[in-house]
Amino acid sequence: MKSAASKKPSSFITRIDIVVIVCVITILASIGVVVKLVMQKDTLVTVELLASGGEWWWGVPPPYYWNARDVVAGSIEYDALNKPAVEVLDVVKYGEDDRRFMWMKVRLRAKRNYLTRQFIFRQESLQIGKVLHIAPNNVALVGQIVGIDGVGTMWNTEYVEVTGKAIQIHPWEADIIQVGEKITDNKGDLVVEITNKKTELSDVMTTTWQGEALSRKNPLLRDVTLTMKMRVMKDGDSRYFNYYQPISVGNKTRIQFAGTAVEINIMSVSPDR
Repeated sequence: MKSAASKKPSSFITRIDIVVIVCVITILASIGVVVKLVMQKDTLVTVELLASGGEWWWGVPPPYYWNARDVVAGSIEYDALNKPAVEVLDVVKYGEDDRRFMWMKVRLRAKRNYLTRQFIFRQESLQIGKVLHIAPNNVALVGQIVGIDGVGTMWNTEYVEVTGKAIQIHPWEADIIQVGEKITDNKGDLVVEITNKKTELSDVMTTTWQGEALSRKNPLLRDVTLTMKMRVMKDGDSRYFNYYQPISVGNKTRIQFAGTAVEINIMSVSPDR
């Protein structure tokens, strides 16, 4: 039978082992903190965002007008240390049906990982195509990253002349469309302007009692041919309206003016004169 004295060294060694383990863990944790501080320093990075309702592959629409109204240049979101985590440097927005198309340039307080050469924001790497959840001016937004300072294409626009036809619309829809009708963004810059309009009766196909096909005019419907000056985004030889609607012959595009919405079949696209 072992004496009580023989148990003390074993107990003493066990306590030493625990202390050693704790010290090793503390040292490793300290090294980890130091490495993180050295390898991931605070840095300011500028990104471009398209406000949306979620991931781009969901095909989600832009935010409602009331969600975009209070986001302006200078809007800030602060972190827990009362430092600016998100600052809106520039914003462009205008109506798109009951929503607001909104592009933003924001400055983020991120971390730069010098091993991976990536920016980290809220434990997520900043990559084109990802989404960010931000709240400048206490307005919760989901933004798709479309450009990162030094990576990807930044805001790049030009004006083109687009001719298209709205087919078989009601007379009151045709009458409200006026030459000079415009869409402008929050800065007052032109987005779309109607420069020419031609209205005619819509064609309708009918047949004789013998089955012969005939083309006739329908007095109840109208075809409206519109020529418009339109601001588009460039991507090589391609042009897009609102970042995602392709502007090319054969495509349709829907445009929301203040007093009406019109969908046209694009007939021609040329450089603005």
